Amino acid sequence: MRAWRLCLLLLPLLTSGCVTFIWGTQGRPIETAKVEGIKRGETTVAEVLEDFGAPHEVHNHADGRMLVYRHRARNTFRFGISANQALRFLDLSQVASEAAGNLSFTLWRVHQGEDRLILLVDREDVVQGVGFRNTTDELPVF
Repeated sequence: MRAWRLCLLLLPLLTSGCVTFIWGTQGRPIETAKVEGIKRGETTVAEVLEDFGAPHEVHNHADGRMLVYRHRARNTFRFGISANQALRFLDLSQVASEAAGNLSFTLWRVHQGEDRLILLVDREDVVQGVGFRNTTDELPVF
């Protein structure tokens, strides 16, 4: 019988809340296996473009160019409860719900990561330097 009463008391909170999950990405994923296949002094820009597509940024330098690839991922969790709506359910006269006004509680958790590949290319279009950071694989899934 106690469980029934507890459910009855929690019903207004459950019906007045909102839970939102959002997963978003930007850019193409950067495959670690393809990054490991890049050989300094051997891999050409044409091979890089074939594997990764067009870079997000290109910076020209006196010795060559720097190509930058990015992939961003974002996981968002939102939980909200509106006191106004919960009180409307309990208080049929709606005096308490009007007094509460727009009182609400919202909890946000956002995890964002970015994979970044930076290639240094000489004037002959051969890769001379590779930098890679992968953080999107570490993002928690709610």
